[in-house]
Amino acid sequence: MNAENKERIRVCLRSSASYPTVMNEQVLLEPVRRTRLREEAAEQIKALIRSGQLRPGDKLPSERELVNQLAVSRASVREALRMLENMGLLTVKPGNGTYVREVPIDALVDPLASWLLERKEALLHLLEAREIIEPQIAALAARRATPQAIQSMEEALAEAARQAQAGNTEGMAQAIVTFHHLITEAANNHILLRILSTIADLLAESMQETLRIPGRPGKSLANHRRILAAIRAGDAATASTAMRQHLRSVQEDVLAEIG
Repeated sequence: MNAENKERIRVCLRSSASYPTVMNEQVLLEPVRRTRLREEAAEQIKALIRSGQLRPGDKLPSERELVNQLAVSRASVREALRMLENMGLLTVKPGNGTYVREVPIDALVDPLASWLLERKEALLHLLEAREIIEPQIAALAARRATPQAIQSMEEALAEAARQAQAGNTEGMAQAIVTFHHLITEAANNHILLRILSTIADLLAESMQETLRIPGRPGKSLANHRRILAAIRAGDAATASTAMRQHLRSVQEDVLAEIG
């Protein structure tokens, strides 16, 4: 990389604090804290390409430098670079290094928006089905939940809050799925429990993605706390309403995200 190119990238990086850097040794990439390390590493590099801070022809740092700056393993870096190469964003020149390619527009579409668009119909149908079933489940739980069941719900929601604070959407999604399962168990209806169990995997996958919508984790926690408060109070009508409002809130955010 020539001196002019290096200086241009340094200026770009100094002028934009919102993006981590792969090109300047003095301004490091942010350490990856989530569990999907290769995806997070790839997304940081992709963000620089999307913003124009990395341009076609720019050379990436060495594998060792990326390992140090991203604070992930060499295997995670290799997997991230392979992902970006498969997406058409990078090209590897043996013995010379990894370079940014001319980037097709569709390769830069936000991955969350892409996921939501590809699954829009299925996701909206899932939310529609849940709105038919889960408010009534919440109402039954408010009438039938034992103190032990309520304590388990409180623990699941506390775990969701811890995972949200850590920025771990996967962990938060798992805790929220557990919370909904506990509500269904508390409703004490084995048919409803079996129905919800059949969509558990789809629910977990969709929740992991919708929780990545900006602001969604905070809304989700607030909504689930209202649901739990109503169940704890034995207020079936309020529990049902709170669950319905929560599901409609998710639908509104999904539609707003995909436009």
